[in-house]
Amino acid sequence: MAQSEAKKEKLSVGEMFKVFLDNPPLLILSFGDLLRYTAYFLISSTAAYYFAAVLKDSGAMSVYLTAQTCMGVLAALAVNFIIKAIGKKATYVLSCLMYGGTAVLMFFLGGEGATMIFIVVMSIGSFFNNCIRATVTAMTADTVMYSMWKSGINARGFIMSMTNIPIKFGSMIKSVILPVGLGLIGYQAGVDATPEVAQGIAVIMCLIAGGSVVISGLINLLFYRLTDKRVEEMTAEINARM
Repeated sequence: MAQSEAKKEKLSVGEMFKVFLDNPPLLILSFGDLLRYTAYFLISSTAAYYFAAVLKDSGAMSVYLTAQTCMGVLAALAVNFIIKAIGKKATYVLSCLMYGGTAVLMFFLGGEGATMIFIVVMSIGSFFNNCIRATVTAMTADTVMYSMWKSGINARGFIMSMTNIPIKFGSMIKSVILPVGLGLIGYQAGVDATPEVAQGIAVIMCLIAGGSVVISGLINLLFYRLTDKRVEEMTAEINARM
């Protein structure tokens, strides 16, 4: 067992694939976070179009961005208390449902003159998105313990680096969805948006992106089995082996 523990920084490519594929909690978490990051990048990249075409208030974009930043700071202060109160999985699922739900809600509430409603609702969503970021790191650390318990190999460095994969692929997927989506709805730069184009932008930002985050939460709710109690039990078993 000690020899396996020593392999933590010397995994071959084959071992990396084995560690990843033999770790269902990591697979589920990574897929869910891929959906969430794709949605996050889609919302961030579509916001300017939404302000111009749907809200018709591009000047308020700076207020929106400032509010998003403030919510990030607030979430950083609050997330550990939330995790302690309800657990990591519950925090992740609740935050996904709230973040995705606020985006979906704005499909029905958005429109010209709804700038303040949009900023308030999406700032609430931003708070929960930032809670997800911190929670994912803690949940990924739990999958390290799962891997050690199952295989005896400490792949902490490799597994923790997997948190970057959803970010990179989410950005790539957004880079495909956004231009294709804008093309399909007939968006043209420099041309006033028609009601149909405005609705299309709302669909991309609110329904597609928001729905993806909700799906991420539901996937983890139904299939992520690694509870905080189970992690404690596995940690005790690992310590007993050493």
